[in-house]
Amino acid sequence: MPRCYGTYTVLGEELSAAELDEVCVTVADMPYADYRECRVMDLLLASLRRRMSIAGRRTLLQGAMA
Repeated sequence: MPRCYGTYTVLGEELSAAELDEVCVTVADMPYADYRECRVMDLLLASLRRRMSIAGRRTLLQGAMA
């Protein structure tokens, strides 16, 4: 995804952000272990994105309450 990155000011703090996503599709000559490794990596990345999103909301709420 082109240009899905930038530096933003949030609550007076400079934050750098990038959105990355990879798609893995299986083909007839791709070993199952390789396909499974791609799917596990996708799961890990999705988990990290959710955690970072939750942490960002928590920081935003704490800043608003201060």
